[in-house]
Amino acid sequence: MTAYSSLYLDSSLLGDDYLPIGAFSLFLGLLAINASLRRTGWGLTRSDVHTAYIMMLVSAAVPVNGFAARVLPMITGLYYYATPANGWEEYFFRHVPNWIGPRDRDVARTFYEGTITGNVPWESWLKPLAVWFIPFAGVALMVLALGIFLRRQWIENERLVFPLAQVAVAVTGSGNTPTIETSLIRNKLFWVAVLVPFAINALNGLHHLYPVIPNIAAMDPDLKTSLGGYLTDPVQQYMYRDFYFEFHFALIGVAMMMRQEVSLSLWFFQVFFVGVIFVFMVTGLGPGQYMYTPKEQFGYVMFARWTKIGAAVVVVAVILWSLRHEFVRAWRAAFGRRPVSEEGQAPLGFAFWMFVAGLAAYAGWTRALGLPPGAALAMLAITLGAYIVVARIVSEGGLIWCSVAMDPVLIYPTLVGTSGLDGQTITAMAYTGFVPLAARANVLPSVMDSFKIAQGSRIRPSHVIIVSLASLALAFVVSLVVVLAMTYAQGGNYMPQKHYSYGPRWIFGKAASFFTDVTGPSWQAIATMIAGIAIMAGMYKLHRRYLWWPFYPLGFVIAETEVMQHQWMSIAIGWAIRSLVIRFGGAAGYRSLRPAAIGVIIGELTSIMFWFGVFALTGTTGKSLTHATSTW
Repeated sequence: MTAYSSLYLDSSLLGDDYLPIGAFSLFLGLLAINASLRRTGWGLTRSDVHTAYIMMLVSAAVPVNGFAARVLPMITGLYYYATPANGWEEYFFRHVPNWIGPRDRDVARTFYEGTITGNVPWESWLKPLAVWFIPFAGVALMVLALGIFLRRQWIENERLVFPLAQVAVAVTGSGNTPTIETSLIRNKLFWVAVLVPFAINALNGLHHLYPVIPNIAAMDPDLKTSLGGYLTDPVQQYMYRDFYFEFHFALIGVAMMMRQEVSLSLWFFQVFFVGVIFVFMVTGLGPGQYMYTPKEQFGYVMFARWTKIGAAVVVVAVILWSLRHEFVRAWRAAFGRRPVSEEGQAPLGFAFWMFVAGLAAYAGWTRALGLPPGAALAMLAITLGAYIVVARIVSEGGLIWCSVAMDPVLIYPTLVGTSGLDGQTITAMAYTGFVPLAARANVLPSVMDSFKIAQGSRIRPSHVIIVSLASLALAFVVSLVVVLAMTYAQGGNYMPQKHYSYGPRWIFGKAASFFTDVTGPSWQAIATMIAGIAIMAGMYKLHRRYLWWPFYPLGFVIAETEVMQHQWMSIAIGWAIRSLVIRFGGAAGYRSLRPAAIGVIIGELTSIMFWFGVFALTGTTGKSLTHATSTW
């Protein structure tokens, strides 16, 4: 369903968020079916349904932006889009190993243009896909191992909120044989909250099918309303082009469940950066030059990006320092100095060897690709650091869409310079950074939510790891088969280009620029990153030492990313609702608010799934009730 919706219908993104619409809707369907099964004595237990949801949750992104719809265009796009003008053949072809993908350019051509029969040339694909399983499995093993290391600290010691996990637990109810009717179904406020977004999306969905029907434009999830669009001055248009006013019910519901300091900080720092760009424009520093390249010169773009990279370094350092005792226990368990695990505890020794196995797979693959060990480890460290930061924000804040500005393909060349990178290294970096380490391939937030769900269902952490590995492996095989069959039948050129042409054009275009833009280390970027380290260290100190300090530091790290540009207003609305309820209703008022928050989330997710079904049955293409920025 995920591949069909995104790649064929160009419709709603069912698997790209950290509360995936398709997986959650199927989970609700399973609970409804369980009501009938319970009467026959064959009802599934609480651990059964949560195990099923965990398997769907962890693997939901694999079919599209998590892996399949990124790796296949990446493999073929280099050959299909290579022209004498862009020089890709001269730059890259001699550095690409034979096993990385089909070398027959006719295979790439038919991938984009389709075939009369729709047959997939499997003989050209089987070996490359088997080879690509190595980095996929290696990164998955390392991420799952990190989840085990983080589990005790975040769930038991710090007791993070995990808002997205709360949604799945709340709809399950408290019975050992769960059904929807044992959970929130008897709460009237819950049903009101469900029906409001469902009804509004019903009107907007009908408008997509029949434009004559009026819609509520301000509440259409597919709408992008930027402040810059209402201004006439070119400078002001640039300043506020990314300051969006959008209304997303699910985000409002999640924000109503966040701690107030978290929701306040998420929207405040987004507004803060709007003030920062004003200062840069007024002072004449402007946005800078040669943006998002190793030649980038200081301006607003460099300040916003590299201070947040420095801030992320501090966040990762703090998190790893908090895990120091867990790492010692894992080392001792791995070498038999202590029992491998205790009842109900995560198998730390097993996690240690998982991480080692994943690192070995990644190191072997990058070495065969021609990427020097130092560059490979640096890119891996940047990516795993980004994964940890995003997982922390999702676990504590519950953001359905989340990303950080930490792209190893841009960060590493900027820090070390492109002058020391040869053609083989640049080519290998393009393959290594864009696909197996893709931002939405990060399953760590979903793994942490899975551990939280498992805690209340008496599912052992080791079982979470086993079913996650099984579901990821199954999703790898099935999604590649489905996407290849769909693409050769339809032709990638006749499918959404955001999935088929953007990726290879962007990454190889960027990598090609490294051959011509020969620079040394960017000392301006390094100095700005150090400033970001100092800013975040100061905010951490204020947050931990002074009760009056109202801001949560991680709000700074995620600000001014594309996802926050579109989310900030919905989060601000949820923060305001929760603040008013607590101010006038106290703790009792908040307890009554929680079913409404969950209802709003479920109402939007189920309405989007409903309209996907309508669009699929009617053959409607190009219509969506999810926002495209959930990918990035």
